[in-house]
Amino acid sequence: MHTRFRYNEVMNVFWKKLCDESSVKDVPYLIEKQIHGDRQSKELANKSVGIILNLNEKPSIQTVNLVLLILESLKKQLPDTNLFVLSDMFFNDLEMSLKSQIEDVRFLQMEHFVKLKKHRGPLKIDFFGTAKKTQFLSIQYIAKSIFNADFIIPITLLNQDATFQMHGSLASFFWMNPTYTRNEILVQENNLQRCTSLIESIEKIFPKIHCVINISTAKPDPFIVLSQNAVSADAVSSILCGIHPSKNKLVFLSDKKNLGISVINRLNIFGEKIKTPIQNYELFNESFKMGISQDKCDLCADCTTFCPLKAIYIENNHLLWDNLKCNYCGYCISICPKIALFKRRK
Repeated sequence: MHTRFRYNEVMNVFWKKLCDESSVKDVPYLIEKQIHGDRQSKELANKSVGIILNLNEKPSIQTVNLVLLILESLKKQLPDTNLFVLSDMFFNDLEMSLKSQIEDVRFLQMEHFVKLKKHRGPLKIDFFGTAKKTQFLSIQYIAKSIFNADFIIPITLLNQDATFQMHGSLASFFWMNPTYTRNEILVQENNLQRCTSLIESIEKIFPKIHCVINISTAKPDPFIVLSQNAVSADAVSSILCGIHPSKNKLVFLSDKKNLGISVINRLNIFGEKIKTPIQNYELFNESFKMGISQDKCDLCADCTTFCPLKAIYIENNHLLWDNLKCNYCGYCISICPKIALFKRRK
């Protein structure tokens, strides 16, 4: 399949605050504009289209209601397609809610992965004029449902991300990899190499992306961002979350790899003029200490089990961190169910 994006294109991005019921009612209109404004929508007739639901946490009632509204709108705009939902999280009540709109609902925990053949060497990115050669993935996998789908539409719940700054549509594909691949990405020396390896792992998925929908249901103002391109959608989402796209390494490097446009003045942004951020995500560099709230920690051992470098461990009924082993990937913070781990500045 050929890449659908060309770097000299001007990309459209739609966004809107969802602060009241009247603004939420505009969501179907925005999806209609995105679907019918896309010159390639006719390609979806009689095709298999996967709606990739990236939540990364148990969704609130408000989030579920917004997702259901989006699914209803997509089903209405794409009546001749074979739609299915692939969710990264499994909850019984979530499954029942999703099936009220789309019968074919799948979960990543039950997915098989397809091994992809590699036809090239290490991924290289020209970083400020200097070619950087990074450690590349030994094997590449893709979820079978995504592999078999003709097109995909990622729906991502935006959150602060300890590893990639922002859990947007790009970072969400990290969780679509098997544990083996995630560990290969996490053990990289620094955030630059982790982002570069993640880009390599999702590069073959990009031609399948029909459009991208990012949502935030956090207070004070929930919002939605839509675009044909994941990089452009994440660039606008970064601005709305208080992180300039040039500071978001994953977005910036994806632009350098010609996977999309992250430069705001090269985007056609439809929506209210963005004067100030709506959310305030904290921008951490890799100089931080691990904070552990012993009061919140229930010693579930998720972090000690999944840390690829075994830099966090339990001793005398206390959770401890070994800064000499740690490469500051932030994975343990992302998976802690009690939010007992956090970054704090040195």
